[in-house]
Amino acid sequence: MRGLWPLLIPTFALGFGVAWWSKPDPPPVEVEVARPKVTPRAPGADSGLRETVITHETTLNALGDLRFGSGFDEELEAIDPSEIPALLAALADRAGYYGLGYEDEEVLEQLLLRWYAADPDAALVWTLGVKTTGDRRQLLNQLVRHEAENDLDRAIDLARRYARDEDGDISLPDVLMEQAVDEGADKLLEVCRLGVSDADGTRGIPVDYPSGFPFRDTLEAIADLAASLEDGQSLSMVPSNLLAEWARRDPEAAYAWLASGRKVPFNGEVGDFVEGYAEVATNAEVGAFAAGLFDPDERPARRYDTAFDILSEVPEGETLEGFLEGLADPGAREQHLEGLFLRSQSAYGGGYDRAREQVLLAMAPEMRVRLMSQSTLTASKRRELVPLLRRLGHSEEEIAAMTGGG
Repeated sequence: MRGLWPLLIPTFALGFGVAWWSKPDPPPVEVEVARPKVTPRAPGADSGLRETVITHETTLNALGDLRFGSGFDEELEAIDPSEIPALLAALADRAGYYGLGYEDEEVLEQLLLRWYAADPDAALVWTLGVKTTGDRRQLLNQLVRHEAENDLDRAIDLARRYARDEDGDISLPDVLMEQAVDEGADKLLEVCRLGVSDADGTRGIPVDYPSGFPFRDTLEAIADLAASLEDGQSLSMVPSNLLAEWARRDPEAAYAWLASGRKVPFNGEVGDFVEGYAEVATNAEVGAFAAGLFDPDERPARRYDTAFDILSEVPEGETLEGFLEGLADPGAREQHLEGLFLRSQSAYGGGYDRAREQVLLAMAPEMRVRLMSQSTLTASKRRELVPLLRRLGHSEEEIAAMTGGG
């Protein structure tokens, strides 16, 4: 920072002939998935059924064996689309669609896409007839992904018509958001609106933004959308790196928006900003940024929260020193190190653990012994620090006192 600034089998419906994307939204229809009919034969009669079953199993096994090697596409293309419904039924007989192993699941999805490419109406009707919600959703998302590769608007329309379940929940494939951003902010917002769900939970999808992307307007629009949701609703997915990417390209403007207090999932916290800012700032500048946010009048229990969170994003000694040197009272070094250490006791994992180590490294030995001996860190976290304490020259007696060891 050059100076401190305040800173997402087959049932064929009669009359389905007109393609789904050209019709008005249909009313909900329950579609039954019929099993292939088998005509009873007299005992001993040569029905050919066994041979048919063996043929289907042979085809499926061949596809499974080739799934991650050469020849799969050729084997798939050699299958007559009219045979695919029976092959899908044979897969279901193995474990039900939900219970399929990874290879069989891949074969199922590729068979469905092969059928969809040849006869989209029939493949869609079959997919909508799969009774298990999770299976139906996953298979429909495969069709949406397929459409998105060639025509994003058709993919969005397919999802809009059929992806929402009876409880108002909607699950959309990441590719919609990834493709939408290339067509501009309006298309990205269309996908965000499509994802308004009656279920809790939001997924963050990192995307690549074109040059000149309007970050401020997009964040404002998503914040407005989030604020307009009714109780029980959520955005099922949003871009997770809007603020981070903006901070990388224009940190002053990005932080000014963050400081306005608008809330967008994955894009409304200081850590989201620092994720991008740290890519263009030195570690010392990130530390100075944390110092600029420090409020000595904040209540003690929260006073070091923001600083430690930022340090955990860039857990390096230069970041910590940049923070300590950027404070209005750098002479109170020990006080600030103690505050950071006490804050660290309730944060575990990843960058938090490495940030705690940096704080301990910056302490004088006697201060380290005093704070660690009184620490509320878990026993396992204390034991993890033993190698560090040995490298710092502490005696085994001191380490035992600091870690609770015998």
